[in-house]
Amino acid sequence: MISTPEVIAALNECLKYEHTLVACQNGYRRYFKRWGLHALSCDMKAFRKQSEKRRNDLMRRIFVLEGMPTADHYDFELTELDKPIDINGQIEYFLTMLGEAKDTYEAAREAAKEVKDSVSHKLAGRNKEGIEYQLAKFESKQKRVDLVGPELYLAQHMHKV
Repeated sequence: MISTPEVIAALNECLKYEHTLVACQNGYRRYFKRWGLHALSCDMKAFRKQSEKRRNDLMRRIFVLEGMPTADHYDFELTELDKPIDINGQIEYFLTMLGEAKDTYEAAREAAKEVKDSVSHKLAGRNKEGIEYQLAKFESKQKRVDLVGPELYLAQHMHKV
């Protein structure tokens, strides 16, 4: 099956978000580990592994469609925790990024559906579910921070796992 350039472009846009998520989650994993926030570090490690799997699946599918996977990514800046309240900014960044990625996957699903590329449609749907899972996890983190406060939230994550 040869797909249209629109589907390949849509999958490449999804890939751009996955490259960004992998790099960002890895950066925060190292940052949290260095500062002793081991539970957050482990969360980021698990999220990074999920993002890497989605990224690799996308790259494989683009190769099958005889396209060239992009190595592009969005710029991100690691925000340090100078005050406990800064955790809100980090969580908000991931909520925004994952929300945009979810919308991009939905656009890729629609593009694949229009040309009857069921494999790309299912791949985008499955990856969108993974993004929604991570989005739900970050929303629950945000609710916990709002409930207990940033100081107590960070204190709960400062333990060896």
